[in-house]
Amino acid sequence: MGFIVSLGLLLPSLSATARRLHDTNRTGWWILLPIGAGVAGIVAGIILVTIDLLLLGAAIAILGPIIGFLALLGFLMQPSDPGPNHYGAAPFPPRGTGGYAPIPGDPHPPRPDVYCESGSAPPSYTPSGRQYCPQCGAERPSADARACAVCGAAF
Repeated sequence: MGFIVSLGLLLPSLSATARRLHDTNRTGWWILLPIGAGVAGIVAGIILVTIDLLLLGAAIAILGPIIGFLALLGFLMQPSDPGPNHYGAAPFPPRGTGGYAPIPGDPHPPRPDVYCESGSAPPSYTPSGRQYCPQCGAERPSADARACAVCGAAF
């Protein structure tokens, strides 16, 4: 059963890893780094074993994929590029847009100038420009509304 679950999660995992590598402006082929390092380690290990360096050969054969995996993990942990890169737009919108980047042609673009008077948190925005109460999540009925109709919190 575990094998079937692992097999079912393989493709989504590879897809998410490739997208994360693209966010750091690297090709998705870097996913193969642990496999390549493992094959290189095994080949080097076999060569070292044939010249009577058994312990060193075994260590290199074992450490090859581990070093490749750690290098890939380092790539995945790096922050995303702040702007567009070779693989597309930035994964996060620019600051000051209320959490969403403006969409060309959207009749209701986000308004980052509207903030909640009761606190420092701005209302939540969606790409269509709809605003939601930061306390209860209810939709703001209009841009002129000064208080939430559900919880009464001031906008």
